[in-house]
Amino acid sequence: MTMMLSFRADDALAAELDAEAARAGVARSELLSRAVRELLYRLRCERDAEIYDRIPVVRSERAVWDNEAWPDADDGADWAEVFGE
Repeated sequence: MTMMLSFRADDALAAELDAEAARAGVARSELLSRAVRELLYRLRCERDAEIYDRIPVVRSERAVWDNEAWPDADDGADWAEVFGE
């Protein structure tokens, strides 16, 4: 389900947005959706960082991970899930 949202932008911002959407080959609304997802993700990360600053990780929480815990190749699947693409 999608919801119609609207906002006001000055002429310069609207023109830049349209140019970037055309360069990316996507609709303006798709580019805006991506930008908002990325902004919200960044804000969540910043809040997490603030929490870690206030409540640091203790030594027992710092586990050494085996190399097998990390994927051999980064195919971008993780980021697609994060940004809903």
